This record gives sequence, structure tokens and C-alpha cells, in this order.
Amino acid sequence: MTEEKTIRAELPLFYRLALKFPKLSVEGLHPVIQGLIWAAGVPIFVICYALFNLGLLLYLAFPYNYAAAGTALFLLFMFISRILVERAIGSANAAINDKQVWREVKGAVEDYLSACRNLRNEKETEA
Repeated sequence: MTEEKTIRAELPLFYRLALKFPKLSVEGLHPVIQGLIWAAGVPIFVICYALFNLGLLLYLAFPYNYAAAGTALFLLFMFISRILVERAIGSANAAINDKQVWREVKGAVEDYLSACRNLRNEKETEA
């Protein structure tokens, strides 16, 4: 936890502000409900958001329509940036910590092939 705090302290100002913004999460829900939210809820939300922004631009007076549409766009951007910053911190923590992160496909394939050869040799010696 202290490593994550030090990583967060070294982040630029925009990222630290994005981390203070509330996060919408569906991780605690049942997987079927999560699938329904991502398959039906998010596309409906995106369409409603586009129509809402179009309505703001068309029905409000000149200076207010740009301000209202810009504020709505900024809020959506902050929700998305919060998730992206947390993912970037998670991948940085995974690269720094002792967790195994396979970066080289060639090395992983060689390890797999050597394990297969060892299994084949063991079966041949048993037979």
C-alpha cells in the first residue's frame, strides 16, 4: 500500500486530480448483471448522452449551450480518466513488483515447449 501511495505522490497534477474524482464500479455485482450493464446499459447511456448534448446545444442560448455541453463532456472525461489512471497505476505496480508478467512471447513459448519435451521424455522412460 505504501508503494502505491509513493507512486500516486509522484504523478502529475492532472492524474492526482483524476484520482480524487469518484469512480463508478460494477465489479461487486454478479457477472450476469455486469454483462447486461456493459451490453445494454452502456450503449443506451452513450446514445442518451449524445442526445442530451445535442439538446443542450440546440435549446439553450449561445453562451450557455457551450458551457453546459462542455461541462457534461468534462464530467464524462473525468470518469473515464479516473479508470485509465487506475489501470496505468496497476500496470506500473505489476511491472515493479515481483509478480510474473510475461512480456516476451518467445520466452514463454520456449518454456512451454521445454515443458512439453520433459513430459514426453518422462512418458517414454515410463513405457
